[in-house]
Amino acid sequence: MPYKMNPLTPGRGLFAATVSAGPVQLPMSLGYPGQKTNQTWRPHTTNAPTNNLPGLLGRMSCNLTYGGLDSAIAGTQLPAFASLLVQSLADIAWPNGQHASIGFSAYLQVASSAGKSVPYKQLRDPIDREVRAWTLGNAEKKIAPALFAEDITREGLILHLREWKWVGLFSDDAGQCKQLVKAASPTLAKLNDGDDINHARVKDGRIALTGHRFNMLLAEQPGIDGVGHQLLAGSNAGVGLVNRLFVAQACSAQIPKAFHGVTFSNEVREAYEKRVKTLIEASIKQVTSGLDRPVLRLSKDASEFLIASGEELRNRYWGHSRGQTLNAYVARHSERILRLAGVLHVFEFGTDGEIQLDVMQAADVIGRWSIEQYERMTDVPVKPSQAEVDVQRLGEALHRHCAVTGSWAHELTSVRRQSFNVGLSKARFDRALAELCGQGRVSIFLQGRKDLLCVHQPLSLGH
Repeated sequence: MPYKMNPLTPGRGLFAATVSAGPVQLPMSLGYPGQKTNQTWRPHTTNAPTNNLPGLLGRMSCNLTYGGLDSAIAGTQLPAFASLLVQSLADIAWPNGQHASIGFSAYLQVASSAGKSVPYKQLRDPIDREVRAWTLGNAEKKIAPALFAEDITREGLILHLREWKWVGLFSDDAGQCKQLVKAASPTLAKLNDGDDINHARVKDGRIALTGHRFNMLLAEQPGIDGVGHQLLAGSNAGVGLVNRLFVAQACSAQIPKAFHGVTFSNEVREAYEKRVKTLIEASIKQVTSGLDRPVLRLSKDASEFLIASGEELRNRYWGHSRGQTLNAYVARHSERILRLAGVLHVFEFGTDGEIQLDVMQAADVIGRWSIEQYERMTDVPVKPSQAEVDVQRLGEALHRHCAVTGSWAHELTSVRRQSFNVGLSKARFDRALAELCGQGRVSIFLQGRKDLLCVHQPLSLGH
């Protein structure tokens, strides 16, 4: 059920044209969690988040996904590039009045030949062209905007942000960032949050960063020792960098020729290029002027929705079997969608007006989809310990031997000696046997002067 975003009046904000309807959106009539309505709003989080991007971003996502691109790729790259373009233009206020930066950072796990570079190049090229054109046209000012970080080291990022306070770390081969993520997660977390850094150590001393804006888009192939391993394994320790990121997994590799149709229509491409030009010019003006950023406010409905959505998710996942790791990621849901809502609003409407409920709902659906992706990506079976393996191995061996011989009682000394045949030393055999006895699956009896091992025939030791 499509709907139109809030229409723009002439001269409002950065853009003076009405934003046309995007793809299927959340119907406004259903309200929000906690609101008393005839129906309960239930986001379809199993669907791709691209169905919830508004306005121009929505039309761009339709072009990409209709061409055969995995929706997870479009759903992370589009907001990330939008964030790069607008993150220096405004800040956002929580319902309690506290200020935060707007932004969208993401980690994308995608198989080889799945087409992640196709939209990446189409989204980045207009930005690079506009920056080059602006630099050439303003050579006398000696200003050279550098939006994309290329020195993938902690010191390189800090020095880059000292020169230009509006930077994105975008990589479609995030393996090169492995050492950075491993060693500089605290710094990356502060940069991503937009927090001031007062004493950053570099080779020539210490420097301070104030008022910077930074976001990340890290994409890589699935692997056991990549950036994803560092991020997901560190979610419950350290600073929890991954809890600040939207995550997605798109592992459906396709034939490369299938992506020949993954492109923007002429109308959408022209609209995006025009939007890039407007936003970059406004951002450069904002950065070079040194003026305070305007602060976006939430409408009453959007504020109530943000609070209710966060509480509902925390209650749903409280006491989850996955424990603290998933709870920590869910706890930052409100922060992630608040910052994303700011990105969507500024990209579509500029810095004027309040953030409305429909924009907050769209961000919430993307946030819930990311939680589902995170839950799936971290759902790795627990590797059994050596002791558990030994118990299973000994139980299966005893059960097979008794079933073949027809005897369910054997001399313990003989069984212990034969345990070497299944790879168990005497010490490991004794530990495994004690566990089997504790489980009631075997028993030790004294018959005369001999210890007998009795296997309980009704119980299958192999299960």
